[in-house]
Amino acid sequence: MFQPRGRRYRLTQAVCLSLAVALSATACGGDDSDADQAAVGADAAIQDPATDTAADPAAPADPEAIPADPAAPDATAAPGATAAPDTAGEANKPAKGGGKDAKTKGNKGNAAGGAKTPAIVPCTKQLDPVKIGQVGTFSGLVGQTTGRHKEGLALWASAINAKGGLECHPVQVIAVDDQNDPQRTASVTEDLIVNKKVQAIVGSAMPISFAAMVPTLEKHKFPQIGGDLVDPIWNESQYVFPQGGGTLSAFAGPMDAIRRAEGMTKTFILYCVEATICTTSAKSAQTKGGMADMAKVEVVGTQGVSLTQPSFTSGCQLAKDKGAQFITAYVDAASELRLARSCDSIGFRVPIVGASFSFTSAALSDPFISKIKVYSGSPNAPLAATGIPAIDAFRTALKTFMPDFVPDQSALSGWASGKLLEAAMGSVSAKARAGSITTAMIYDGLYSLKNETLGGLGPGVTFERGKLPKTQPCYYAVAVIDKAYRAPLGAQKLCFAHEPVKG
Repeated sequence: MFQPRGRRYRLTQAVCLSLAVALSATACGGDDSDADQAAVGADAAIQDPATDTAADPAAPADPEAIPADPAAPDATAAPGATAAPDTAGEANKPAKGGGKDAKTKGNKGNAAGGAKTPAIVPCTKQLDPVKIGQVGTFSGLVGQTTGRHKEGLALWASAINAKGGLECHPVQVIAVDDQNDPQRTASVTEDLIVNKKVQAIVGSAMPISFAAMVPTLEKHKFPQIGGDLVDPIWNESQYVFPQGGGTLSAFAGPMDAIRRAEGMTKTFILYCVEATICTTSAKSAQTKGGMADMAKVEVVGTQGVSLTQPSFTSGCQLAKDKGAQFITAYVDAASELRLARSCDSIGFRVPIVGASFSFTSAALSDPFISKIKVYSGSPNAPLAATGIPAIDAFRTALKTFMPDFVPDQSALSGWASGKLLEAAMGSVSAKARAGSITTAMIYDGLYSLKNETLGGLGPGVTFERGKLPKTQPCYYAVAVIDKAYRAPLGAQKLCFAHEPVKG
């Protein structure tokens, strides 16, 4: 769901003054829909109604539900620190009504991931700043869903700078809105690399226009680290470094999750015609070895829709006539709300499943969503998960730096993107503290990461020089139930035998 982001975040006057060079005045509290934004982060604050994201008191309530990962590291462990080795666990018992699954396994995984790194050494002096860029669709229709990636990365910058910086280098984030325009995506990426001279691009969130960034990255051999993980191209370029599980696994995840948790196996698919990922997902769901097949769910019908149409009543009626037990919706945040309202108008109240970025905090208070359940799959751990110190650290940072901000799963993705950069630099700490952080140094750090889970934020990813990223075909179950975020199958990753085929 693409939901308007509430009030804009503000940088304090002191921070804005320190970043005045080459930055738009909008960074100090004006409209950020079209201007480059910068944040050192330590004093960034977001004005929004304060609402605690519920650590799920009922997950898992069922004794057969998948438990939180007992291997999660101590809260003080640095990204990349050594924990128990990653071993594939037994197939987890499904939640009530799920049935035994031989293909989809819940693996404990290495909570910390990566090779052993030295203990954290406090900074004794502040080194020169490191600039990173961020490109996202932060305005307009799409920005209503993806905008909170921006706050998530700014939150990470606040937290890391409060500790002295990224290996003692203060982090400056230059965030740019591509306005969902592929040509602008390419041009602002070029500008960040050539003119702004950032050392990396981090936490990009452009579900429709991301593919337009990749040629520029490849032209300059420049790294893009972490982001929304929506377009399958996240797994198809050596210059793109995802922080979570496979794209189509996350899209297939909610169908698998609702089967496990609710025992439902028949779905009707509504998919947007504006975005490639929507049509790709719909095709995959109808293909052998694709998303529905991997999730062991039957597709009883499909309908293409537009993100701009005011009602989805015809789709709801078709789903009802076909005997669908739940609707799979590949649309934006605002459309999800209209879909729930449309189905409610004909008395068809069934769960809706979709991508995690499609369910923003607006769903928590929507009167029609509150009558049903919403399931989604995320490439990163659930916001409501308990027993994961890495999630607790995110919540602590929220209370400290953005106490009025209402996060959603996309904000956690922005945070995790920063954590991936942090893990990479932690593996080359001595070099980073001996001088300026360079793009070459960042590459060295990234290529040292093996099965990196960021302390339990992701299922594990490995990077090798000259090769495509090695992600796992895994997802995490996320839900909105009873006006709160939930982790309906606990905190563990759930993995398919392989990444679903595109179709």
